[in-house]
Amino acid sequence: MKTALSLLALSGIALATEPAMELTIYNDNLALVKDRRVLDLSKGRQNLPWEGVAQTLIPSSASFSSLSAKALEQNYRYDLVSRGVLLQKYLGKEVALVQDPYQGFAGSQMTGKILSVEGERITSFESGGKIHLDPPGRVMLPSLPEGLLVKPSLVLDLWSSASGNADAQLRYLCTGLSWSADYIAVIDSADARLDLDGLVTLNNYSGTAFRDAKLKLVAGAVNRIPEHQPRAAMPSEPMMAKSSM
Repeated sequence: MKTALSLLALSGIALATEPAMELTIYNDNLALVKDRRVLDLSKGRQNLPWEGVAQTLIPSSASFSSLSAKALEQNYRYDLVSRGVLLQKYLGKEVALVQDPYQGFAGSQMTGKILSVEGERITSFESGGKIHLDPPGRVMLPSLPEGLLVKPSLVLDLWSSASGNADAQLRYLCTGLSWSADYIAVIDSADARLDLDGLVTLNNYSGTAFRDAKLKLVAGAVNRIPEHQPRAAMPSEPMMAKSSM
């Protein structure tokens, strides 16, 4: 019997032997990620964003480990750069509104403060002592606000015993990853030989491409401890009044 196995990698998942990223995918919408990196740390306490984690990361499962640093606190950040987030960050701060000639304006620039926003538009703007409601124009921001991230990140509050490079690993569970297998068996005309081809299909809806990851596929459901559900109080039985005849 000859067995051939073909693997099809979809949605940015690549197969390789590079051990820096290891991905174990179960076939019930769950995966274990082991991400090893070399960090450039300063001595003492510091914040470090571990960028590129899955958008479907389960925060309570994240575990950081390093011989020279320890995590005091960790927070999953997904408030990535967008128009709405940028406008919220600049509430009460000075920006410029540019009215371009091709939009039907004479071409001018108005400087002032954003007073309120709704979604991705400015609803009130103060300039020159006047309040402008729903002001037209293109918003010009002086700089990117500090703390905004361009990728989903687990922000680590670390304490390092020394400065310099440090080997570190982040392990976490995430959803949005699954796999399935299909097999095709071909028997020759003499019924003496069987060729078996297998095709594995990977589905990645985690929002992150795990490039050059060492891949492991596990069949069967993961035995997970169910979340505690408070036991509902049972209604007491109605008391029956005794009567004497």
